[in-house]
Amino acid sequence: RKSIRQDSMNAVHSRVGSLCFRTKGSEFRRIRVEYLDAGPRAQILNALFYPDHSLEIPMLGIDLLSFNSGKRILIGIDYHPLTQDQDYISQYVGPLQRIKEDFPELQGEISQKIYDSFEFFSPAILFGRFEDPKILEGSRIMGAYVRVLEEYLRMASCYTRLLSRCREGVFNNTGQQNITGQTREWIAQRQFAYNRYNFENDPAAGIFASNFGKEWSDRFMSEFLFEISSPTHNISMV
Repeated sequence: RKSIRQDSMNAVHSRVGSLCFRTKGSEFRRIRVEYLDAGPRAQILNALFYPDHSLEIPMLGIDLLSFNSGKRILIGIDYHPLTQDQDYISQYVGPLQRIKEDFPELQGEISQKIYDSFEFFSPAILFGRFEDPKILEGSRIMGAYVRVLEEYLRMASCYTRLLSRCREGVFNNTGQQNITGQTREWIAQRQFAYNRYNFENDPAAGIFASNFGKEWSDRFMSEFLFEISSPTHNISMV
């Protein structure tokens, strides 16, 4: 999908492009990526990985935001947990915490304006705010993205193999009903709760509305970004 709007006052084009990948029989049921190009005013990249409902691992969220010609940059990378239960956090978020320890520049105090609730954010979130676009020119920030993504994909693959072996009876399968039934339903409910929360609170809604109008923004948020309403495959151009 792509939408383009011309700002008649300063002749700046605003564009948003998005990709969505859906797979069956893999670790992820949905991966979406979107990019907003509003010229020097805003450049925003966001990606979100939704694991298959058979995996209780966190979702992966990636944010890179640049405003005012790079004079204000925000970076956020997180394993969005399905619960704040300490055993869950320790098991699934611990690897992210170890990566965070290697990147002091991404240990900043998180923005309450963007991350205003800790229900779906982990204590290991990598967050940084910068005022110099040169921070993105070196290998440090890209290295953090790569390490987080590699670790996340490794974790997803590991638990997928474990689940497969459990189904094949290699392990004691007394918990198989929970894996395929009750747990699957709980995972689906928690992922939907994450979508509902972000649809209602994500500050990106205001950015999209200012560039493309509220009606288009509401549809894009509800039908594509967070799938609160029945998704459609065609969003009209602005």
